[in-house]
Amino acid sequence: MLKQKNKRKEGGITLIALVVTIIVLIILAGVSISMIVGDNGIITQAENAKKETQKAEVKEKAQIDILEKQLEKEGNITKGDFVEILKEYFDNVPTEENLPEDLSTVTLPSKEEYGGHEINIGEIWNGTFVKTVEELEAGDYIKYHSGTNGEIICRVLYPGNSEYGVQIISDKNVKAVTLGGSTFEEGKVSYNGAIEKLNDEAEKYINSAYATDARCVGSVPTVENGVFINKDSETVGPVTMQFPYNGSTSVDCKNTDTNYTTDESQLKSLNLWITGESYWLTSRDVASTDSNCAFCMRLVNNDGTIYDDGLCLVEKTGNAIGYLSERGLRLCILLKSNVKITGGDGSEETPYTIN
Repeated sequence: MLKQKNKRKEGGITLIALVVTIIVLIILAGVSISMIVGDNGIITQAENAKKETQKAEVKEKAQIDILEKQLEKEGNITKGDFVEILKEYFDNVPTEENLPEDLSTVTLPSKEEYGGHEINIGEIWNGTFVKTVEELEAGDYIKYHSGTNGEIICRVLYPGNSEYGVQIISDKNVKAVTLGGSTFEEGKVSYNGAIEKLNDEAEKYINSAYATDARCVGSVPTVENGVFINKDSETVGPVTMQFPYNGSTSVDCKNTDTNYTTDESQLKSLNLWITGESYWLTSRDVASTDSNCAFCMRLVNNDGTIYDDGLCLVEKTGNAIGYLSERGLRLCILLKSNVKITGGDGSEETPYTIN
């Protein structure tokens, strides 16, 4: 009898141990599953590590591209450069115009092949962008160093998105130029060559580090391959003068043109037409009356009105006269498209500086 009781007791202990063992195994299994698939589990940690590796990889690729671009451009990078690099690796990249200066405020999804992760762009690069003159806006103030003729404060006449390239105009006259002559023949020669002379004077202010061409305001602003292709455009003569009392007389002078109208329209739209000084326009006018025919160069008066300054004239009696006239030269400069802005904010107090 005692042996049977002991056997049952031994059997009962075994059953309890089995139950305890099963419970322990269940607990261990739960712990193991939690360690594998829980919030801090092995699988989750592995997925997070993969995600961070992908993010680090795409950031590193973009940073290498940025470094290469900076090496190519002597340490500088523009917003346009940066946007093009972002497009290689990210979706929904904002335009150059909409990209804020503070890149830490921008988060973008990487492309699917880079995991589609949300990445703060400020973690890639958050330096200062270099502007080029292509980003200048019409009317901005800019310092232009003309070389031997010194520094000139200018305004942006035609911005980079215009059909005329980036052109700046001196805020004031840069010098005085005398046209005409003391005799009719001298005045006629000066009148016929006035457009070319004014533009030749303007070309003395070309600094080849920043500019490709220069002209006097009022000439044709058309640009091709970095030069003004029609700045010396002029209407050929001779002019036939009609007088009511003695018939017609032919004079070997160039005729009227309207070269100035494009600049006039742009300058007036920017409120840059009136400077308080009189300045030449590279445009001719032939003014006929009953008593004489005057061969004139157009100019802008102090008050902004266009005035004809006669360099020579022929009276109906046949008397021919020459005149000398001194007015200001207002300079237009065609800038190279890759010139960088290195300082200033474009205001009158702090004009942009270029390099």
